[in-house]
Amino acid sequence: MTQSSQISRWGLPVFGSIVGSMTLFAIAPEAQAASFNYSNFSQPTTIDLVGDVKTDQASLRLTEAGQEWHAAAAWHNESQDITDGFETTFSFQISDLRAADDLYYGNSVVDRNGQTGGDGFAFIIRNQTSNAVGNAGGGQGYSGIANALAIEFDTWDNSQDFQTWGGGVAEDHSLESSNHISVQGLTDGSFGEYPRYSLGYTDNIVDLSNGDVHEATVRYEDNRLSIFLNSILALEVDDLDLGGIVGADDAVLGFTSGTGAAWQSNEILDWSYGGLETQGRRTVATQAVPEPSGLLALLGIAGAAAWKRKRFSKGAEAIA
Repeated sequence: MTQSSQISRWGLPVFGSIVGSMTLFAIAPEAQAASFNYSNFSQPTTIDLVGDVKTDQASLRLTEAGQEWHAAAAWHNESQDITDGFETTFSFQISDLRAADDLYYGNSVVDRNGQTGGDGFAFIIRNQTSNAVGNAGGGQGYSGIANALAIEFDTWDNSQDFQTWGGGVAEDHSLESSNHISVQGLTDGSFGEYPRYSLGYTDNIVDLSNGDVHEATVRYEDNRLSIFLNSILALEVDDLDLGGIVGADDAVLGFTSGTGAAWQSNEILDWSYGGLETQGRRTVATQAVPEPSGLLALLGIAGAAAWKRKRFSKGAEAIA
């Protein structure tokens, strides 16, 4: 699914620019979400690490080969206001896929599609104030965390688990692939990775675990969640009440990962976050100008019109 993007600009008369600047003094901008940018994680003083997360290569290596049935998490330690929308971008690399010899699976652990290496990682928006980590394996380190939204970058097909386990709830045997993105809305946290909690799913994406560096962008605006992978719109979920899922206006952001009897290296290489205004995806919203009188009314109207024409308009970025 692709859309073209276009930026339009209009030249302005000098008078209109001056009047517009005068008028802006009367406009109070709305509060913006805090922002942060990690170009690397060599000194993650504002990141809380849970589990055996490595930072010795300036990345967040959430899990790695040889860590059997391991769960880990990394949380930015300041909560963020999520109600007015935000955009976050991170680069990741999944590599070094391996598996243990296991009597239940044969000589090498693979899923039903022959895929080895697991299980992927997830970007999490959660309510809990204390550090948290969920279940290993298919739980990807987030299953079991309540009041959270998980965007999982999953590299293992857990369909057989859905049929066998799941708290007695029967689920389709063929609900997953070995390479997919799914948005999971977690309320009580139980069996959070199961399809019953999926709000959106796609496996029409590049191979997440091919060893390449991939870039993901998550944008939330007007109850729409958009997920871009390598600048291509991969998945959208409409009518998403994020505050309702999280149960608060503020949320903790971070990453989780898990391994089972199959392992891989799941690394986050960089990470930025900001309100939509900070990230430049839309112009800064402003409060209405108090109604003036006389000459100030004319100047205010002319300035507001000039300022409006000057605004950028930008659609969702998507590259074929």
